[in-house]
Amino acid sequence: MTEENNNGAAKTQNADPAVKGEQTAQGRTFTQEEVNQIVSNRLAQERAKNEPSPADTREQELSKRESRVACQEYMINNRYPVKLLDILPTSNPQDFQNIVEQLKKDFPAIFSAGEGVQVNTGSEHGAGLNLKNPLAEAFARKG
Repeated sequence: MTEENNNGAAKTQNADPAVKGEQTAQGRTFTQEEVNQIVSNRLAQERAKNEPSPADTREQELSKRESRVACQEYMINNRYPVKLLDILPTSNPQDFQNIVEQLKKDFPAIFSAGEGVQVNTGSEHGAGLNLKNPLAEAFARKG
């Protein structure tokens, strides 16, 4: 009887792995739709990790604006052409100032022209100018 018990136990042990293997294989079998869903979920999670939050985005925008304003103040205070703000990077005010100073050293004509145009009439300021508006005179009440 001992042999029968051993043989029965051996059959049971041999049968169990096959049954367990089938159950395990069934537990790991996925349809293509399930695999696609799992992959899509994991990709969405990874993208969410890499995307900045709205608060981070707003903070970056404010930082860019502050940097541009600092660069603009520098240009106005030094009476430099403000048009350079559209050409040069303004993300770092210190770098911007260094670039402007290097430009001033290498291309002084850019900075000597100034923003406005000056006209030399050869006479004193306001002398000999007719300050009356001809259009206003034409429509003015007479008498």
